[in-house]
Amino acid sequence: INLLESWGNSNAFIRANVSGTMTLNRMTTIPSILFLEAKLGGLKLNEGLETINSDAFLRTEISGDVIVPSSVTTLGMRVFNESKIEGGVTIKDGASELTFDGGTGTPSANTFIKSVIGGTVNVPSRVKTITGQTFLESQLGGLTLANGIETIGHDAFTKAKIGGSFSLPYTLKTIEHAAFIESDINITNALPEGLETIADVAFYATDFTDNLVIPSTVTSLGWAAFNAGSVDVQIVVIPQHPAVNFNVS
Repeated sequence: INLLESWGNSNAFIRANVSGTMTLNRMTTIPSILFLEAKLGGLKLNEGLETINSDAFLRTEISGDVIVPSSVTTLGMRVFNESKIEGGVTIKDGASELTFDGGTGTPSANTFIKSVIGGTVNVPSRVKTITGQTFLESQLGGLTLANGIETIGHDAFTKAKIGGSFSLPYTLKTIEHAAFIESDINITNALPEGLETIADVAFYATDFTDNLVIPSTVTSLGWAAFNAGSVDVQIVVIPQHPAVNFNVS
């Protein structure tokens, strides 16, 4: 089925069951709840697409991979909330920055909240901030975070389960409040040199399977940042940094 631009203002596919691939042509915006609770045999998003609005694929089941074109600059709130995607999700890199849009007055995006994705989610360098709660309670077959990402927002990966291992980008500056709290993850080369802020309970109840080294660039280490987690090799290195601020409140 080809979904043309003129269809973009309707909620034509709510709870639809499409056995074949849904192909979008000439669309610049996917409206909210267009595919709410639909089942799609596949999905192809067209280059030229710029915005995917909130809840567009809420509780949608999609076979195969999903590729978000390089032309997309905004992913709205809860775009793939509670969705089930058989393959992976690749956000293609490009010249324009991409924003996980939390809407006016909120720092939370919930883009993939409680989603189940069988393959790897690839986040490109044109994403500078993984907004709060983007992957909260999600289950991912794998995760790749490209260098270029600077901030991981509050609760971005809270209680997430991620298969395999992944590295934090060396461009990362800030890990916000509860970013990885109670997550089931395996981070290699855990904390990059250049990291400046690890906020309160950032890794609370999160286990590390590699040496936990606090980079010398860290100037703010939050309250209970690593409480109740474990470090398998039991090596924790805290730098002698005159400017570091340990939050004990």
